[in-house]
Formats: sequence, structure tokens, C-alpha cells
Amino acid sequence: MTKSVNSYVFSDGGEELAGDMTDNPSVSHPSSLRPLIKILSGALVEANVDLGMALPQSVSEFSHWYLEAIKALELAVANQGQQQPIYNRDIQMLCRCVLSATNLSEAIRLTIEFSDMLHPRNGKQAVDISSESVVFSLDTLRKCPTPISSLVDITGLHAFYQLFQWLIGIELPLTKVRIGLGQRDDVLPFLRLFNAPVLAVRNNYSFEFPVEFLQLPVVRTNKELSGFIAHFPCEVFGSAGNDIMQQVEALITAAVQQMLPIPTLRQLTQTLGIPESTFRRRLHREGTSFRELRESCLQEMASRYLRRDDLSIEQISRQLGFSDGTSFRRAFKAWTSMSPSAWRNQNQDV
Repeated sequence: MTKSVNSYVFSDGGEELAGDMTDNPSVSHPSSLRPLIKILSGALVEANVDLGMALPQSVSEFSHWYLEAIKALELAVANQGQQQPIYNRDIQMLCRCVLSATNLSEAIRLTIEFSDMLHPRNGKQAVDISSESVVFSLDTLRKCPTPISSLVDITGLHAFYQLFQWLIGIELPLTKVRIGLGQRDDVLPFLRLFNAPVLAVRNNYSFEFPVEFLQLPVVRTNKELSGFIAHFPCEVFGSAGNDIMQQVEALITAAVQQMLPIPTLRQLTQTLGIPESTFRRRLHREGTSFRELRESCLQEMASRYLRRDDLSIEQISRQLGFSDGTSFRRAFKAWTSMSPSAWRNQNQDV
């Protein structure tokens, strides 16, 4: 049985903005990471930021470059009068603080208390607990949110998600994620890393998970901290601690959005540093295959584009890499038992 991909984004409207970087064929970074590099490079151009760094040529270099890009974007947002940036020492102190917790519930409480001490530059965190679920929310306190600040804030929300998972030593299954802006399509690859349905709700950054996870013990120690924070919160590709399906989905989605060829199985395994046989076995354990995962990503992207009224069927087929509209229509009908036009008429306003 194929494990379905369940990350969706419903925009609440607004102008769509995206950076437009010219390809540089002389750069030899892994081809699978190239779309993500283009997306972040485009954001840097939007913010008029020059990192002064060569583009990454390996997964480890990408993690470091990604971290520096987010830091630079956060500083650019701060220079626009949004608020002071978060410093490395703040992140390290937060991590040391929450390591003293006995369980996830206490770790979240300490996170909120620590952020209150840094008010307002660390935003404001809160937790809402019901009988079934926990909602951890981040109010970034932006007076004038922008597409650039939304990319920074999504990274910030994902950082808390990574931190909580790391503390308890297992995946924290999210049931829902909310992000503050639905203006830019190019954040979708990063949203996929939450591995949960994503809704665009203005001024709301939060994720939700089952309440029983609050009582799980903190299993990490100070000895493990330095390795964790080396590239935190941007070491999300190529790490054994990250879900392989999330990484593959993010890479495929980024390629589609940049209208670049979808990475092959060999390219993905080279990027993630995993032998093909191991890659296939891990996907098999998840109840899927590379082909099924690729098809599922294409189906979701097709559905996303069809919900918009500014793209024709032919344009969508080209965006997804199909040779023509007929091939796309045939594939979409195999996925949904409906033609793209019929599906659009039924779902466009959903």
C-alpha cells in the first residue's frame, strides 16, 4: 500500500513573489539540491543580500550555506525595523535550558519562559492543551509581515519542531501546521519538512500534535548538544535523524516549482548519501517506492495548481514536466479518475 503524501497548502490570497536566479551550469553542487539553492538564492536577491559565499557543492555545505542564508535574511528583516535578530548564543542557551527538562511538557514550558526573557526579539510562544491535542504557536510580532519574513518565520517554527523531536529522540507526528502567509509558492518544499497538512492562516504560525507526547521523557544529554546545534535549525537534508520521505518530497517539489527535471533515484541517493539498495528498503518499510512517491508529489502539485484560476491546463502540464497537455490529462485521470477540468470545477473554491 502506498503511504499517501498529506502536506497541503491552501493560500488565503495575495500577490505571489519569487526570486528568479539564472542557472549557472559551471556550479557542481548536487543537482537534487539545485532547486532549493535557487529558491533561497532568489530570496537573498529579493532582500538585496550578498552572502559572499560560493554556492554549496555537497550536502554538508548546503546545510551550512542554508544556515547562513537564513541568518542573513533574518538580519535583513531586522534592519527593516521588524525587530532584533536571534543570536547564536541565544539558541545555545535555549537548548541548554530545555535539556534540564524531564519531559516534553516541561521542555515546552521552559521554551516559553526563555523566550519571554528575550521579548520581543524572539517573538512570543504559547501552548494550548486540550484533551486530545497540543498546539504550539509562535507569534513573531512582525508589524509588517513580508514574503521574506515569512520564509524566516517558517524556518523558526520548524526549528522548534526539530528541537522538540530531538529532545524526545523520536519523530513528533504533527496533525496540522499553520503558517502566517500564503503569498509565495516557493516555501512549499520547506513546508513539506513538517510532514503534515499545512494551512495558510494570516498571523498564525503553529503546529499541532497528540497530547500523549507531552509525557515522553527528554532523553538527550549535554554531550550530544554540540553536534545538534552545529547547523541547527538548517541541517534537514542528508541526516539520519530526518525522515527520508520528507526530504525526497521536498526535493521533488522544489524541482517542479523551478521547472527543472525531477531528480532521478540515483541523483537523490547521491544527494542524501544513501546507497540505492538502502534507499529502496527504507521506502519499502514506509509502504511506498520512489515511483509512487514521485507520482504522489506530482498529483499534489497538480491539485495545488488546479485550485488557482490563473493557470491553464497546458501551463500546468508544462510546470509539472509533462510533454503536453494530453499526457498530463491521462496521468491526472489515472490518479483521480477525473479529468483536470472536472476536478478544477469541483475543487477550485475548496
